[in-house]
Amino acid sequence: MMEWFPLSFQGTEDDPGYLGDPADLYIDLEDLLQRPEWHRHAACRGKGPDTFYVGRGEPSDPARAICSTCPVTVECLESARHERFGIWGGMSTRQRKADRRHAA
Repeated sequence: MMEWFPLSFQGTEDDPGYLGDPADLYIDLEDLLQRPEWHRHAACRGKGPDTFYVGRGEPSDPARAICSTCPVTVECLESARHERFGIWGGMSTRQRKADRRHAA
């Protein structure tokens, strides 16, 4: 089991306060998140969820504009097939549901 410590990387390997190489922490977090490779290429990467999870009747144009420039909309839609909320691959929940019915 991994022990978690405050993020402090002062000291040396011989120093008891040394907590390891920060790159090791990044690798551990990357393994923990296990995000698909295509996430690295998504136009929405780093944009935050507020743009993509809008309330009923609120405009989704900003999310759709981002999605329209995205090189991985196919992968996004495939992974979001059963997502109940949000704009994924430029499509709303209602559009994704209709697309699933049409494909069946």
